[in-house]
Amino acid sequence: MNNTTTKPLNQNKMKATHRVWLEDTVEELGGFWWYCYLDHNGCLQDEKYPDDLPETPQWYINNGYKVEEL
Repeated sequence: MNNTTTKPLNQNKMKATHRVWLEDTVEELGGFWWYCYLDHNGCLQDEKYPDDLPETPQWYINNGYKVEEL
């Protein structure tokens, strides 16, 4: 008999694959990093707050955001 317990993988938990610099003058550093993942449509999403109208990394770049792939 095997005494080890196997935990099921959380299929919904996504690892951040990108980060986007969001400027915010209220923040001490002038903004903050938004850590997100690329969904199956090639759009950036937040695991906790999925966007109904997500955008691609290229959209963010074209609109002046700093985007980095992790």
